[in-house]
Amino acid sequence: MFTSRPSRQELEPRPYRSPSVGSLPWGIRSPCVPNQWAPTLILNPALVGGSPSWAASRPGNDGAAGSPAHIPLVTREMNLPADAARTFFLDRQYHVMGMLPRSFFVVLKLNHAAHHFVFDFPDHPWFRDLFGLRQSCYVRMRVENSTEEWDLHLKPSLDSSNLFGYIYRRSDLRRIIVEQQQALLQSRRLPLVFDLDDTLVRVVGNNDPRYVTEREAARIPHRVRDLEDGRKIVLGDRVHEFLEWAHQFYEISVCSLGDPNYVKMVVKVLDPSQTWIKGILYSARPEYNHNVQAGLKNTPAKNLLAIYAFCTLSPQEYRGSLRAPAAQVVVQETGNGGSSILPPSSESGTLQATSLHLPLVIDDMPSMWAPDQQDNVISVRDRRGQNIWDVALFPMVQHVLSYVHTEFFRRLDMFSANQRETDPPSASGIYKDYLRGMLREQIGSTPVSTPRSQQSTPPGPVPLDNGNGAAPLNSSNGYRNGTNANSSNGGPPPVPPPVGGYGRNHGNHEYRPAEPPQPTPPNSQSAGSGTGYDRRGPGYPDPHRQGGSHMPPVNGHGGGHPGNMPAHSLHRTSNSGSGHGWTHGRGNGGGPR
Repeated sequence: MFTSRPSRQELEPRPYRSPSVGSLPWGIRSPCVPNQWAPTLILNPALVGGSPSWAASRPGNDGAAGSPAHIPLVTREMNLPADAARTFFLDRQYHVMGMLPRSFFVVLKLNHAAHHFVFDFPDHPWFRDLFGLRQSCYVRMRVENSTEEWDLHLKPSLDSSNLFGYIYRRSDLRRIIVEQQQALLQSRRLPLVFDLDDTLVRVVGNNDPRYVTEREAARIPHRVRDLEDGRKIVLGDRVHEFLEWAHQFYEISVCSLGDPNYVKMVVKVLDPSQTWIKGILYSARPEYNHNVQAGLKNTPAKNLLAIYAFCTLSPQEYRGSLRAPAAQVVVQETGNGGSSILPPSSESGTLQATSLHLPLVIDDMPSMWAPDQQDNVISVRDRRGQNIWDVALFPMVQHVLSYVHTEFFRRLDMFSANQRETDPPSASGIYKDYLRGMLREQIGSTPVSTPRSQQSTPPGPVPLDNGNGAAPLNSSNGYRNGTNANSSNGGPPPVPPPVGGYGRNHGNHEYRPAEPPQPTPPNSQSAGSGTGYDRRGPGYPDPHRQGGSHMPPVNGHGGGHPGNMPAHSLHRTSNSGSGHGWTHGRGNGGGPR
């Protein structure tokens, strides 16, 4: 049961004013001063599943039993305008509803949301995991004479000395997330995430067998570039040409396990004009380091939810967002008479990905992504038969991306125009259709085999190289590199059949365009601005991999685990916090990260 607020006569509001907050209609006032409000956060035992540290510290390590944890907060600052229209109840206890991915905080910062509270960082393992995974959490706020749902978003500061609190109306956050997705699709672009190391680039060095040696690099000087810290990298062949082509149809982001500075340096080399990679630059290195320290090295560190908040839209919200303005999208019911942008979470309180329809990922290590997101990954590998590392993005990857883009917007136009259409388009679903079509065509083109009774030797696995100079099979797609199973001229693979198969009217007709479909690019002025993230927005990098993958050196100390890597904001230009922080009360802790 909620406790009543203090009386106005006893506690007069402090005349703090919040800075400009953009399009978020914040209306806040409260009859309280900081040192007189000491709320307690209640952690339900179900949340232990999302916190390895808390699970390890509980009696018996059973991960579920035990009573809720009560965590007192010390309020250091309140920034509440005294003349706002709403009054919020500052209760004594709040139940933590769950964890939120990094992308939710990015949405708040891109809309110039200022913090309203500063608390001391709680000394509790659950919050230490929250900080290490760069997530946030939220509690529900009560509003006087209103049924609107408001939340308090709690975000650790860069140095884990404070929690910053942001009050927002849930429907406004939902609207902004839907608008970001709609703006992206209106620009006729889809989101595309690139890995860096062993996908687009590889580090030059003699101290690790996974690097390109200096002798090898000297043989391809046209592909070698210098980084700002003195290191060198080798670019994939025609990588600039590929990025220039892809940015016309996709909003390009980067997600890497490298440290943030490394990612920024590599992106400057990949996109020197700052016109192609216009999305988010995200380093999953902090998450990777935290998982290693927690004994969870095999836990994937990359997560699309950390990059795109619209991956948390419910199926109903995703369908509605393709047809109606954001303000008219039907909100998912929570079951208690309310509504929420938040889809059902797992038992651990971690937000689940319920709308993975749009993003595609190009990465050589799909296992580094969350298991439910690996179907979104276009898996690449180094070119076989090459003495020096290279990844071929032409023509195969280009053809896949062309097909997915063309087919997605063809279906989207049909879905938007026909209200009887029930299935909204899905880029990841179209990619799966493409792979099924490739397999179908390859099966159909398989030559007649000799019956086993007539074979002189037992059948064995098909060799990757037939020894006569033919290109080896690519294990990720079943085609020989640079060739097509049904083509002698090295053209692109056949386009898969339409959804539902060829059907009775199609017979054996083959959908095989001679050239990759070229969608009409959006006007250059809107390039990359679809989601509201600009180039100065989120930033971050990519190396250490499992299974002998490449890890660039950190701070000039060679590969392996990063040493004393500083914490960085997701944004690439400015500190994403408030510009000040508290260190055990007051100090220079920095803003939220």
